[in-house]
Amino acid sequence: MTIRLNLARPVKRAGRLAALVVELITCALVLTAMRSDARHARGIPPVPPAAQPLIDVEMGRLMIQRSGAILAYAHQYRIPVDLASAIYDIATVERVTPSLAFHLVRAESEFKERARSSRGALGYAQVQLETAKDLAPSILEADLLSRDMNLRFGFRFMRQLLRRFSNNVDLALLAYNRGPSRVEEIMQQGGDPENGYPDAVLRRHKVRPSTRSDTTVTRIGIE
Repeated sequence: MTIRLNLARPVKRAGRLAALVVELITCALVLTAMRSDARHARGIPPVPPAAQPLIDVEMGRLMIQRSGAILAYAHQYRIPVDLASAIYDIATVERVTPSLAFHLVRAESEFKERARSSRGALGYAQVQLETAKDLAPSILEADLLSRDMNLRFGFRFMRQLLRRFSNNVDLALLAYNRGPSRVEEIMQQGGDPENGYPDAVLRRHKVRPSTRSDTTVTRIGIE
C-alpha cells in the first residue's frame, strides 16, 4: 500500500499563519507608537491604568480585524501579504475604501510594480508625473517607482476626485482614467463621459434578462 502525503496545504497554511503573526506584531508596535505619540503631541495625560485593559482589548480587536482583511485580500488577488498590507494601510490613511483601492490597482497595473503605460503613467496606481506634481511639486519620476509613494499619490488623487465629484465612484473613476477636466467638459456639453472604465475596474457585468414587456431591466453585479 502506498501512502501519499500532500504537504502543500499544511505548508501553505503555515505560511499564512506566519504572515498573520507578523502582521499582528507589526500592527501592535505601530499602534502603540502612534497612540503614545498622539497623546504626547496633544498634551493629553497618560491613560489611567484602570482604563488601559479596555483600550488594549479594543486595539487587539482592530489589529485582528486588519490582519484578517489583509490576508483575505492577499488570497483574493493572489499577491504577497506585504503588498496587500501596503495597499490596505495606505488606502486607509488616504481615506479611500480598501476594496476600491484593490480594484483600482488591479485594473491599472495588475499589481505590477514596474508597470509603465504609453502615456508615461507609472507603477501600481499608474500615476503620471504631471498629476503627482499637482500634489507635490518637488516629486521626481524616480519617486513614483517607490511602491508606497506610488500608492500614496494614486490614492490621494482618487480621494480628491471623489470629493470633486461628490463621492460618485463612477465619475471619480472616469476622471482617474480620462482626466477630471475632460470628464467635466463632456458633462457640461450634455454628453456622457462613460467609456466602460468603471465597469472594468469594479468587474461589474451587466445582465439583460429576457422579458416579454417593453421594459429592459439591467442588473449590475460587482465581484
